[in-house]
Amino acid sequence: MIVGNQILSVSKIGPERLTLEQPTFLPPCEAEVVLTVDGQTSRWTVRLPDGASAESRQVKTEQVAFHG
Repeated sequence: MIVGNQILSVSKIGPERLTLEQPTFLPPCEAEVVLTVDGQTSRWTVRLPDGASAESRQVKTEQVAFHG
């Protein structure tokens, strides 16, 4: 996941949440999720309406746009 100039590793992606490898603080913002499977890369923009907490790896997301 790319947030500004930060690249954060994601361990699990679900329909309305994702799990970060390491907890980190983020204010509410938009981010770009980049997923590569079998050499095919998909990117989409998500909103993190609650941001992310340094206390938890779970992050609530809302999809904004899919870039293919």
